[in-house]
Amino acid sequence: MSDFAAYQTEIPPVSTQVTNGDDHELVVKFKDAGLYRDEAGDGEKHYVACPWKATHSMDSGPTETAVFIKDGADAPGFKCLHGHCADKKIGDVYEFFKTFGKPRELRGTRGRRENRTDTPPPSEEPDDAASFAAYAEQVVAPKSKPTYRKTGLASLDAALNGGLVPGQLVVINGLPSVGKTNLEDYLAVAFPRAGLRTIFAEGEMSDIEIRARLCAPAAQLALTKIEDAFYGERALNTQFEAPRLVDAARALDRLPLRIHGRVKTVAALRQLLVEHPCDILIVGVLQRFQPPEGMEPGRHAVEADINALKDLAQEFNIIVIAASHVQRPIKTSNNGERPPMFYPSLESARESGQIEGIADVVILLARDLTNESGVERRKLHWRAAKVRRGHPMPRFLHWTVDPLTLEIRDTLQACAAMKVQREEDEKGEKQAEGSGT
Repeated sequence: MSDFAAYQTEIPPVSTQVTNGDDHELVVKFKDAGLYRDEAGDGEKHYVACPWKATHSMDSGPTETAVFIKDGADAPGFKCLHGHCADKKIGDVYEFFKTFGKPRELRGTRGRRENRTDTPPPSEEPDDAASFAAYAEQVVAPKSKPTYRKTGLASLDAALNGGLVPGQLVVINGLPSVGKTNLEDYLAVAFPRAGLRTIFAEGEMSDIEIRARLCAPAAQLALTKIEDAFYGERALNTQFEAPRLVDAARALDRLPLRIHGRVKTVAALRQLLVEHPCDILIVGVLQRFQPPEGMEPGRHAVEADINALKDLAQEFNIIVIAASHVQRPIKTSNNGERPPMFYPSLESARESGQIEGIADVVILLARDLTNESGVERRKLHWRAAKVRRGHPMPRFLHWTVDPLTLEIRDTLQACAAMKVQREEDEKGEKQAEGSGT
């Protein structure tokens, strides 16, 4: 649910509706407090320093915190990407400024004071000990812990420090046909089964094609067999196969899941979110999106879409999951043949735009589809290469993919490896604290 709708009752009444521009009262408050950074360029999004930045373990850059000033909305929105502020809303921002003290008269634009003199500016600290104590308590002790959304894959949840957090953008990177859509299919069912409202929107497949993919694991039927039945090429066995598919389809309909095929623009995704509030948005491969108006297909268009998707995650306080192709480097082995197995990296993801810098979580996938061994072909190698608040993995682990239903399954090896890594990370953190570094 958007901040604008969910928290309009928590803020002080204003005399007029929200208007764009630097004259909005919330923008003025940030400028007077010296916390304003810049405008995003559209007049609706303003980058600011987080009021609770003292609780941040690291600085994630000048665009980690923003306020959203929507023209005609009942209230502005607020989002900080740092984990300590995952549950901070616009009502909390107004409460912060109440404690911080009344704003001083605006003396310039974009946080800069005009007519500076050698006289230092007035102190921005609270006027008395009591108000400072209240401020310190609010900063040091956040109201609540972040809400983690488990993926259902224990090894992946361990790498994510418990799961995904609302406001995050997740990008799944890999070669074409490696298994990115398989992972999205898995998550599109796992999240709704946990009670999370989910939208699955894909650029090329129809609604029926998406539903067929999602029903195959539950029906324990080969995806090709379901597709043949849909297109009238071969009927299902009426005694065993057809009843299983019907049961799986009915179970899918009972989930809090909305499926939308052939959605090709970020603008269409935004309209879906406005009409159907959700917790999770899963989209298809970014390279299948139509480029933004005025742009040619390519890395710059993908980068623009990635930025737009991250804005959606922040504005609606949801988790957005997208897939993106990487390019295999043109290398040959000694006999002149291209190596069958390619493990992508953050550098290879960069060929599709600055994904590694924009996304909060980057998952890399690899699979050896040329190997004659059925066991090796079923292994989907994965690595959480970037995790904003978790445990980035130094090496690839693997899940298994059912050869018929294409269902992804966790492995004991992956779970055990992530357990060891977490123990090593926690041991290193304790040693660092003990040494005072």
